[in-house]
Amino acid sequence: AHIDRPPAVLSSARMAFKSVEFIKNDRLAVIVQQTYTIGSSKGHLAKLYITDLKGEKWNPALPESRARSENAELEKNLLNPEILDRLPHDPRKILVVDDNGDVFKADVYSGAAERVERGSERFGNLQTDAKGEIRAKTEIDYQDGKAFYIQWIKNPATGQFEEHFRSFLKDRNVFGISGFSSDPNIVYVQGVRNGDKAGIYEYDIRTKTFLEPAFEHKMFDAGGVFEDIDGKLLGFSYQDAAGSIYWTDPQLAAMNKGLRSALSIKMVPQDWTDPGTGQTAKINVADGADVRVASWADD
Repeated sequence: AHIDRPPAVLSSARMAFKSVEFIKNDRLAVIVQQTYTIGSSKGHLAKLYITDLKGEKWNPALPESRARSENAELEKNLLNPEILDRLPHDPRKILVVDDNGDVFKADVYSGAAERVERGSERFGNLQTDAKGEIRAKTEIDYQDGKAFYIQWIKNPATGQFEEHFRSFLKDRNVFGISGFSSDPNIVYVQGVRNGDKAGIYEYDIRTKTFLEPAFEHKMFDAGGVFEDIDGKLLGFSYQDAAGSIYWTDPQLAAMNKGLRSALSIKMVPQDWTDPGTGQTAKINVADGADVRVASWADD
């Protein structure tokens, strides 16, 4: 970064910018939105574009064919792919999912794309590991009119997807994958196992058994897993009022503590009552505004 130079400004006269993120050191993924009117119908069109840091060259995330009619043009504009994985170890490519669920490895410089997995109406919520391999997906099905959620995980030995959890939605306790450990046979699974709070647990794919709890909090649900680009565990989020993070990485933990110290933010005890169980505890909260580590460089 060159903070001594004037910033580059990305703008558009017709489209609103909804999000911007780095996908490579010199490439941005930008989601823009535009209103449309067709007869009496009005709505919004969203589109994912890839651009350079100056916003001089814009390309769709996936190649688009030329429409042969107005209806085909409208249908094309209504489609909007999503980034599945930015593939930080690949200097040129990212994984993109189109509206049919097909997965493509897209070159952010040339605009070319190669399909690596065909989509399915049956499965969704694809999840990748640190290497960009699709290792988990989910399915919604029905039994006696009741919807249930199925978690499928790829067996590292056979390469085949296997069913691991069935969770009825009415029970509001869905077991799902929160992350992948450095051991290909162990994943992190989130769900309620002890008491009424969701925790995160190590789970053995081969034996289909839970191992040790990776993270539990007696007052709050676990939120998710933080890992670096190599799959190293960094910490766990949990759903207190501030959306806090418990850092297992000592450098990030020290950095978070140092930020509060540098900004003279004091932590004070506060009485907390669990609305579900009535259990009480004292938790530390910031006396006024708070700060936390929100993002970090890959190095």
